[in-house]
Amino acid sequence: DCHSALAVLEKEADLDLVLLDIALPGLDGLACLDLFRSRFPAVPVVVVSAYDDAHTVNRALKHGALGFIPKAYSTEKLVAAVRQVLGGSIHKPEQTMPVNLGAELAPTP
Repeated sequence: DCHSALAVLEKEADLDLVLLDIALPGLDGLACLDLFRSRFPAVPVVVVSAYDDAHTVNRALKHGALGFIPKAYSTEKLVAAVRQVLGGSIHKPEQTMPVNLGAELAPTP
C-alpha cells in the first residue's frame, strides 16, 4: 500500500527508482503518485499497470510519472523501459488499449 511504500522511501531515500502499481489497496494510485512526487521529487517513479489505455497512461504522466509500463510487457521490454527512464528519458508504451476498454476494466472506487 501507499503508506508502507512512503515509509520505505523515508528510510531508504537513496533508491534509484520506484515502480508503482496504480491499483493499490486503500489510497488511489495516482494520489499516491502525487505524494511521491511532492515528498521525494528526486526519485523517479514509473507506473506499472494492467490498465494501459491512453487516458490512464496520460493521467499517470501528467501526475509526474516518468514512465508507464504495461503489465503485459515481457521482461526484456520492462528492463528496457526502466533503463530508458534511468537514462533520463520518459517511457510511454507504443500501443495502448482503446480508452473505452480500459475504462471498463478499471476498478471502481
